[in-house]
Amino acid sequence: METFQWIALVLIWVVPALLSYQSYRRLQKEEHEELKQEIGSPLIFFTYIPFVIGVLLFLSGSEAVTGLKAVQDAGMANAFFGWIVLWIGNVVTKAESAARSLSMIAVGTLVLIAYVHFL
Repeated sequence: METFQWIALVLIWVVPALLSYQSYRRLQKEEHEELKQEIGSPLIFFTYIPFVIGVLLFLSGSEAVTGLKAVQDAGMANAFFGWIVLWIGNVVTKAESAARSLSMIAVGTLVLIAYVHFL
């Protein structure tokens, strides 16, 4: 890999981690406790974490960075999985309206179909 690719790969993974840590440090004590409770929820391991890791993997596998199609495909699969589980969870818990949740599931499915079609 060239120097630019290594720098881009490091920036893709390090910058979000540093920004997340900086945001965490700025939270008030009550917000720290709320965040700890949310992170303890098993739903976060099936929604936000796969989505974020999927986006980072997708960017890492892009042609400009590594050019590894398998990494890009794994990233898309993770992001799609997290997206769908998040909106299905919103339908079940009634956090969002059913119409909005179903439309967001449809958007995620259309994006996945477009991605597979343009392989």
